[in-house]
Amino acid sequence: MKSLENLAELNEVLKQQGLYAFYKHSSVCHRSAMALGEMEALGGSVPDLKVYQVLVLEHRPVSNEISEKLAVKHESPQFLLVKEGKCLWSISHAAIKAKSISEYLTEKKLLNH
Repeated sequence: MKSLENLAELNEVLKQQGLYAFYKHSSVCHRSAMALGEMEALGGSVPDLKVYQVLVLEHRPVSNEISEKLAVKHESPQFLLVKEGKCLWSISHAAIKAKSISEYLTEKKLLNH
């Protein structure tokens, strides 16, 4: 996972073609700590998916801009699957599971394997 810390970095990511994801994380939330473990597991099971992490308390303008640009209500923790700058799928809190994300990607045939 690569961290996004400013709006310039975010704008570069939003210009990308293809599939990628944002993971919004709060360093003071126990649910975020559990979700972070799932995101780390996801990196092992779906290494082709680029995931960008945003620390919501430390980089609130980036977190807010993601919500605004993708027209998705902010939650934390939150996983947003994005293709061509459009949010395809958003899950939050206890729903963030590496297995369910991997299954969704497979079911929707979003990865080139």
